[in-house]
Amino acid sequence: MKQRIRLTKKEKIVFMVVVAIHTLLLYLLSNYSKAMETYADELVYYDIAKSIFEGTGFLLHGVDLNFSKLAYSFVLLPTFLISDVSLRVHSIMLINSLLMSVPVPLTYLMCRELNVKKNYCIMAAALICFWPDIVISGTFMSENLFFPLSVLCFYYILLSYKYKKRKFFLMIIILSIFAYFTKEIGICVILSYVAAEMISVIISRVSDKKTQSMHKHEMPSESKKKTLPGARKIYGVSQIIFAIMAAIIAYFTIRLIFFGGLSNSYIASGAMDFSYYADGHAVLYLVYAILYYLAAVTLAFFVLPVIMPVLGYKRLTTEARKFLLYTVLLYLGSILVITVTITAREDFGKIVPAVHLRYLSQLFVPFVCIFFAGLSNDDKLESGDLKVIITVMIATGAVFKGVYNTCTTGNIALLYIYPLRKLVPDMKIASGDFKLYPAGAVTACIFLAAIILFFCIGRKNKPGAIMLFFTGTLLLSAVNIGVGLRNVYDTYNVDDELIAEMVEIDDYFRKNDLDKSKVAFVDDSQFSKETKVYDLYFRSADKEYMILGEDIGDVLEYQVQQALKQDENMSGEIASIVLTEPVWRNTYTPETIDYIIISRNNEAILQEVLADMEFTNDTECEKTELTQSGSLDFTLIPEISGSRYAVYKISR
Repeated sequence: MKQRIRLTKKEKIVFMVVVAIHTLLLYLLSNYSKAMETYADELVYYDIAKSIFEGTGFLLHGVDLNFSKLAYSFVLLPTFLISDVSLRVHSIMLINSLLMSVPVPLTYLMCRELNVKKNYCIMAAALICFWPDIVISGTFMSENLFFPLSVLCFYYILLSYKYKKRKFFLMIIILSIFAYFTKEIGICVILSYVAAEMISVIISRVSDKKTQSMHKHEMPSESKKKTLPGARKIYGVSQIIFAIMAAIIAYFTIRLIFFGGLSNSYIASGAMDFSYYADGHAVLYLVYAILYYLAAVTLAFFVLPVIMPVLGYKRLTTEARKFLLYTVLLYLGSILVITVTITAREDFGKIVPAVHLRYLSQLFVPFVCIFFAGLSNDDKLESGDLKVIITVMIATGAVFKGVYNTCTTGNIALLYIYPLRKLVPDMKIASGDFKLYPAGAVTACIFLAAIILFFCIGRKNKPGAIMLFFTGTLLLSAVNIGVGLRNVYDTYNVDDELIAEMVEIDDYFRKNDLDKSKVAFVDDSQFSKETKVYDLYFRSADKEYMILGEDIGDVLEYQVQQALKQDENMSGEIASIVLTEPVWRNTYTPETIDYIIISRNNEAILQEVLADMEFTNDTECEKTELTQSGSLDFTLIPEISGSRYAVYKISR
């Protein structure tokens, strides 16, 4: 019986060193004073880990949150054993760096399982070593877990195709569940596996029928023997379906036990409301978005690793074919999910829709492994393949218009498009609104020229063509990594002075036993440096939602109403206030606030509100100046109010 390929002792030592060096380099590149970008996701992963550690449930800013993608939060959980937040941040960066290094040896192993030549195995591993998305290790995003987790799942999928052992399939089920509880799109990992099995059964049955018709003259027993392999495949799939059902039951059980139901914020937001596509214009834009994604992701994956394996499908081994079928289904399925639930809704009508490449970047690993598996064959590069690729690139140039910066981690493998769009800017036609976007066509032409050169060299010197591809992709990856690291630094880096001020405030609350007090933070943006530092480095009180500066007047007036009702035993309902929390977009009514931490940039707004605010007593129909009411007293705490933050105590 065949056994899976394992690393030799020498290979283990080499990869231990490679992973250690890769991890260390990533850590050093992200080892600076930082705070979260305060994307909703990042703050949720961190705050939920914090609330789980403290035994207070699933909280964001001290308020219950319905969120089920908790896998990365559990990865962060052990770091809360470290009391120093700055040291904890560095430990998170180290964990992320290690996680993003895991796919390197897995890529090498997958290539070995696909019978890739050893020097090509090394090339594939090197490409993953320098895959641009590794710079995500400097963030707090769950892609740090989703990327290696997906690659590990791909590895076991390949093993299950090659060795057909149940233990590998069980690993696929377990890893797929973890993938889904890391990111919503992780559901495609297992769905594509099931779809690939179903298609394989159909292909097998069609093949069996052809075999039977070709051997009608043979004895019945001989014909029966030839149909047995197909029957065994059908039996295997029946077992898979049974296991899938067990996984579904396990999933629903987890949701019901740990989350109290099946609904989540993703579904509640209307992402699964398909009535949206009753409009024909929405359907047309969806088709455009799908084509746009196909073009953009193919360019991000350097074109050849996506197209050449498909064109050379028949020349691949049996397990490589099935692995390619799975990869293509996951590629198409993931794009369909993203465009249906996000792009066609959020970017409707945009000529250049957002490309959320970070949800798909892990697919480069199986594509590049299968690509090198095809190149490992002794056959020559087919000129017919080049004709097809030329056609595809012409279509890509017609559809693709470029990308724009949706977020720091959105399109790292396409960052070279940004300077290209500056060199080849959009052109307005006459005085109308119609524009030409030549950067996309130029990108496709540059790739096409490189591909033609690849085929021209490959006809006479295939290893030389492969080296051309390898060095070219490494160079492009290096450019993207450099720009990506700069973007991450600009986004996450904060002054040490800012952190020091917030740590001092945090220490004050901790030392004075104020950890049960209600604290609100006020600023004009959830993306300001002051807000980011507050979200990460303040941890010693039950926080209220962040309050935007423009809403502080309404919030304080509501606090006065609450205080007067309590002091004067007012009857009836007091006027309520409903705000939208700027990070997670939940609506909420502020509770009693004991302290306000406000950025100095917004302190003038607070002083103006305190000077001008009047409270209307609906019962007595009179107005009372806040400063004369005696209901609330705002006191600045000078010992912890610095150049960047001011802290006020609210007394009743």
